[in-house]
Amino acid sequence: MGKELNLSRMGAEDIVSSGSDNVVVIKAQEELSRDSGFFSGRLEQTAAGMIIGATRDIFGEAKTLEEKEKRAETSDFLGHVVADAVVMIPRFKAVKAGMARTALLANPHDGLAQDPLDLGKNFLEGAALNKVSRAVLPGSSLTGLTGRYLGDGLKAEAATHMAAGFGFGAVKSGFDARTWLDNQGNFSVGSGLESMAKTGTAAALINLPAGMVGMR
Repeated sequence: MGKELNLSRMGAEDIVSSGSDNVVVIKAQEELSRDSGFFSGRLEQTAAGMIIGATRDIFGEAKTLEEKEKRAETSDFLGHVVADAVVMIPRFKAVKAGMARTALLANPHDGLAQDPLDLGKNFLEGAALNKVSRAVLPGSSLTGLTGRYLGDGLKAEAATHMAAGFGFGAVKSGFDARTWLDNQGNFSVGSGLESMAKTGTAAALINLPAGMVGMR
């Protein structure tokens, strides 16, 4: 009988030496490989993105590698949008929101070998976004503050939505590592704070009409 080879441990020399007279036997592995089963061949890097990508494939799969890469990138982007939307559900509190965002944005390919810094970042960002979303709820400290100084009319409501929008933009910008790099790619607190202020202001202006309409 020909030589048995374990493909998981085969090197180039093994492939060359395995002539037509040899029988190559794939031996059973003790555990699943990183990309086996449902994860096999999927290019998404987040759990939410992978679910979205698999759903999109039901209605038509991407054919070429380039199409698959673009679809995976889009699905991961949508996965981040979904994760941010979930953590801003009012019934969630900060800890649960952080846990939900961490789970949705975990990389299924890494299994238990997740980057603890990345997990911690996702948790803290989820908790912070939840705090921002809850700030517009009746009875919150923000609504109480605006009501105390601006009354109960449109001015107070507008100020609340703008403050919440600024907070959302500032949180998203602050948790982005690129925010803290200057034009030369060096770490800069000044550049980070400036970027957070700009993003927060833009988000505040966007959230003003969106929040006014949404509350109605």
